[in-house]
Amino acid sequence: MIYRFTNTLTGTAPKIIHYPGVKNSLKRIAVEGGKDWNKICNYFSRKKQDVELPSNITVVTFNNSSWKSLLEKNLNALDIKHHVLGKSLNNWKNPNKISLLVDFLPNIKTEYTMVLDAYDVLLVNNMKDIITDFESFGSMILFNATYGTYPEDKKGLYCNIEKSIKPNDFFCYLNSGCFLGKTDYVKYLYNLALSHEDNVTKKYHYSDQIKIKKFYVEKFPEIQIDSNCKIFQVLGWKQVITKPKML
Repeated sequence: MIYRFTNTLTGTAPKIIHYPGVKNSLKRIAVEGGKDWNKICNYFSRKKQDVELPSNITVVTFNNSSWKSLLEKNLNALDIKHHVLGKSLNNWKNPNKISLLVDFLPNIKTEYTMVLDAYDVLLVNNMKDIITDFESFGSMILFNATYGTYPEDKKGLYCNIEKSIKPNDFFCYLNSGCFLGKTDYVKYLYNLALSHEDNVTKKYHYSDQIKIKKFYVEKFPEIQIDSNCKIFQVLGWKQVITKPKML
């Protein structure tokens, strides 16, 4: 039997699923309809599948612990080469993602770079058409889209502009936990993010995502979000069901 994911709002079959905060919020999973998450994790951490990830994509994640994360187990099961950044850090802070990536990006020689969070992301569908899907957006970098405004509330500066960019889409806010982009542009964007600081980023100093939002609202459509969940899909809210089906 095989899991197949379908977004019931968009009719798409996302290739990568993301359950933000799941590592530290097991109670929320049960409340919001994620009771099968552990079964799904076990399945995709062990099941050998042919995902045909294009060779011109470098996969990067972050993990400063001594054990393998969910994504690492998933990628190992799929025989996908990947790079894990942050092993030398004792105290983890999410803005470390930006500095670690800036330091590592000069080593990447492939045309595309895909960056995924380690503890709440899984590859669940074939990747052979992922570049075609990415290029259909006409952007330089494509981020995960979500229904939440984190770290701002709905009165925040960036979330109001984000909503105006995608006024008719339920998944209208940027989530930086998953993205695919042209490597040269990723280098450009993350160097901008590393050096940027203003009152908003100071307020949300614990978030890497807030810095990326600033450049998304300024540089759209160079920077876009996957609001129709063609590649990336956020889980975790019972009114937004991406149904896993066993075939």
